Amino acid sequence: MNDSECQEDIIAANEESLLQLKRSLILSQGDFSIILAYCPSKRLRKQIAQQLHESLAIAIQDLTLPPSAQTLYTTIYHALPEPHPEALMVFGLESVVNIEELLVATNFVRDEFRKQFSFPLVLWVNQEILQKMIRLAPDFKNWTTTAIRFERVCNKVVDFPHRPSTSTKRRKKAKHSLPPIQRRYDDDRPISL
Repeated sequence: MNDSECQEDIIAANEESLLQLKRSLILSQGDFSIILAYCPSKRLRKQIAQQLHESLAIAIQDLTLPPSAQTLYTTIYHALPEPHPEALMVFGLESVVNIEELLVATNFVRDEFRKQFSFPLVLWVNQEILQKMIRLAPDFKNWTTTAIRFERVCNKVVDFPHRPSTSTKRRKKAKHSLPPIQRRYDDDRPISL
C-alpha cells in the first residue's frame, strides 16, 4: 500500500468515526453514556468538535479540564449550567497534572455520573490516557463502548471530499453529506477532511 492509499484509508476511517460519534450522541439523548473519542492530535479534536457543533441540532457543551483538576466528576458537576446540556465533551485529560489520582477518584465515584447526569459524556483521550484509564479506572472504562478512533493523516494536503474510496457507496446509501473538516497540523499546513 502506498502513502496515498494509506492516507485515503485513514481519511475514510475518520469519516466513519465521525458518523459513529454523531450517531452515539444522538442515540444517547436523555441517558447517561460515556463515549471515549481517541485522537492523538489536539487540533484534530478541536476541529471534529467544531464539526459536531455545526452539524448536530443538539446543545453540546465543551469543557477543558484545568491542569489542577483533582476529580472529573466534581469538575464537571460545578462547570455545568442549569439546565444541563444535551451532551458534554471533555478535553484536557492529558494536561491534568495528577491524572492518576483523578482517574482513581473517577472510578471510585462512577455511580454518581449515572445518578446526576442524563446526557452523553464524550471524553477525548490519547493513547497514554486510554492506557491509564484501563489500568486505574477499569470499572468506569467498562461503562464505555470501544473507543471511537480518529487518526492523524500525514502532513500532506489531501482533498477529502473528492477522494474515491470503498466507503463511497455506503455513504451514498446512508444519505449522509458531511461538510469537510478543515484541520491544521503541527507545521500549520491545512488538510481538508
